[in-house]
Amino acid sequence: MRLPLILSIALCLTLFACKEKQKSATTEQKAAPIVPLKVEDTTHTYFSIRDYLNQQWNLKKENPYTLLKIVIANGKRDSAFVAFDSANWYTILHPFYIADISDRKYLGWYRFDSFENEDAEEVHIHYEAIAPDTIMRKMDVAANKYSGTVNLVYMETRHKTDNVITTRKMTYKRDDFIQVIESEKTEGKPVVERIIEHRFKY
Repeated sequence: MRLPLILSIALCLTLFACKEKQKSATTEQKAAPIVPLKVEDTTHTYFSIRDYLNQQWNLKKENPYTLLKIVIANGKRDSAFVAFDSANWYTILHPFYIADISDRKYLGWYRFDSFENEDAEEVHIHYEAIAPDTIMRKMDVAANKYSGTVNLVYMETRHKTDNVITTRKMTYKRDDFIQVIESEKTEGKPVVERIIEHRFKY
């Protein structure tokens, strides 16, 4: 996914998205319901991690990669080599795919802005959820300011199923590594934390 497209989407949505109105509530009043930011132009959507990762797979699938998988859990570190195939690719990146916000139904539910990192020659686009119940909470997309190549995507997610709350901090660094820092909280039980990393370079 190239930078001009990303910037045009960000500019368009910035022009038509209104700032969220801040409402205060007394202790006697119920909090005002959260409403999406107004978006008048719905022809553009937010950055698609799904499309980006599909593009990455198509670029890499012909290469003879073997990934180094490292898991750190309960103070123990295990590692193994895993095959680079379509089944493993989608299993490894499933937490990224389910957090995709490119569907138009998500328009207005994220604040976003962009800034340049001159030292790294990168442009960053940052998204943050305005509602507490969306899976994708934060996302930062870093692209080379000259080539437009997306080099890194960082995401924070929160997902609740039954009585388990799973939070993740996830990083996809192009041609380098995939990292998922995961925390699971089950009611009445200690928090379970693990780090799962897959390295292209080792």
